[in-house]
Amino acid sequence: MFREYDLRYLIPYVILMLTLTGLDIWYEVAVRTGDSWTETLLAIGNGASSAVSTTFITFATVEAVIYMVLAMWRLKKLQKDSEEKQAEARREGRAEGREEGVEEGIQKGREAERQRWQEWVRRVEGDVHAAGVSFKEPPPGDEE
Repeated sequence: MFREYDLRYLIPYVILMLTLTGLDIWYEVAVRTGDSWTETLLAIGNGASSAVSTTFITFATVEAVIYMVLAMWRLKKLQKDSEEKQAEARREGRAEGREEGVEEGIQKGREAERQRWQEWVRRVEGDVHAAGVSFKEPPPGDEE
């Protein structure tokens, strides 16, 4: 039932509870000596129960605060990790987009080059051969 970190709280809890109970017993026996033994036992029982409840409430509050602080720290760490992963994903996405953009540019350039050659071949075969004129236009890429 106890987790490994509960012992860190259990030991001080027991020490504080025994200290408060011991103070209650000392007070009832040493200071209030006029009571009968039954009244003394009932007073000690009341004191011990209040010591237990006070100690429990104190340590429960301390543990709750510790858990809250740890939870907030963990949440901030998770948010930071998430932001870092999102930034990395954005960088990778941009790099892939650039690569795809370069590939698309190369593809468009090839298509444009192919279209220029097809138009040149159409002019050579169609207009020039039909008219019987010598064709002096250089092929695409040889314009320099």
